[in-house]
Amino acid sequence: MNVKDSFTKHLRLFLNPYLFCTLIFVIGCNSGNTMSEDSLRQSMTTLMENLKNAAIERDVDKILSMCDESPEFLFISDGQDFNYNNFVKIEHSGFASMQKHQLSWDTLHIKILGSDVVAAYAPFHQVITDTSGIESRFKGGVSWIAVQKDGILKLRYGQAWHAVDN
Repeated sequence: MNVKDSFTKHLRLFLNPYLFCTLIFVIGCNSGNTMSEDSLRQSMTTLMENLKNAAIERDVDKILSMCDESPEFLFISDGQDFNYNNFVKIEHSGFASMQKHQLSWDTLHIKILGSDVVAAYAPFHQVITDTSGIESRFKGGVSWIAVQKDGILKLRYGQAWHAVDN
């Protein structure tokens, strides 16, 4: 068998659809980039707790480090939508106007949507003290969909609603 025939034989073997699909499956399973449902649930729970704590600390950099800095990022707050760049601006301006921020999740609901996608919803209560010392109380809800990027969950799609809580 000459070199050309040997190459053709190996190429046909590689291009065999069953073998190709099997190889892709094996490579995909061994990539180390997918998490179990329990790992996804725990990662999202930790991510949401870290998000809450960063908000209480008014640490915008920590909050942004949890977000997926991509063109797909979208956050909707009380009906107004923000891409990543605008989200950065509202986070900086919002927290700059606060002297103190108290935030608590009433409950935290986690739903696995796929092998690398997870959603969270948390009804919340918050008390914001502005820089002049005026306190405002709110209740509301926040939802996030996080996607796994390089083995790390990042917040990509979110929404929040707020209502005055007397």
